Amino acid sequence: MKIKLNLQNYIGKLTYLMLFLAGVWVNAQPTPPTAPPGGGVGAVGTGAPATPIDIYVLILSVIAVLMIFGYHFYTRRIRTQGI
Repeated sequence: MKIKLNLQNYIGKLTYLMLFLAGVWVNAQPTPPTAPPGGGVGAVGTGAPATPIDIYVLILSVIAVLMIFGYHFYTRRIRTQGI
């Protein structure tokens, strides 16, 4: 049992180390050229119009946040009321 826990702990630490190194590597890459004004994902400029992709990403983000909050309150209700 202890060997299994040690293995899980080792895998967890290795995963965090790999994520950290990946973040350092990505951050060390040269910055890409900026996009021309006119919308799209990662649009540059204050007057960039919202494209359908932007609206789609916004809707998906709102749905994801609502799902996270819903799951949180649903599991809290199960814990407190035993439903």
